[in-house]
Amino acid sequence: MSPAALAEQLLPARLPSARHLGARACIFEIAAAGQEQYEAVVQALGQDPARLFHCAGPTEDGWMVVEVWESQEAVDTFLTERLLPVVRKMGFFASIQQSFPVHTMRPGRTDGRFAATW
Repeated sequence: MSPAALAEQLLPARLPSARHLGARACIFEIAAAGQEQYEAVVQALGQDPARLFHCAGPTEDGWMVVEVWESQEAVDTFLTERLLPVVRKMGFFASIQQSFPVHTMRPGRTDGRFAATW
């Protein structure tokens, strides 16, 4: 199999276009939240087709989330229409700690060891 054919087979179709879409990476902090609260937020929000990547974990002060979105507009819509209303209703606060334009996205493992849990 040629390298180009292998890359086409292994790479999700949306990854190569991240730069051209104006993709945006965001680091969110959910202060004073633990795993239970994080999982409740994830459950309430569900999947979003504009989100290209999501990972999360605990910090000393709460929970940290790193996401990549298709565009700044997608981030803005997610924040105002979905995330902030959900976390406020649950009684805590989420804020963007950092945001930057995505230049490159590359897939990691393809062996399924870290499968998505949506």
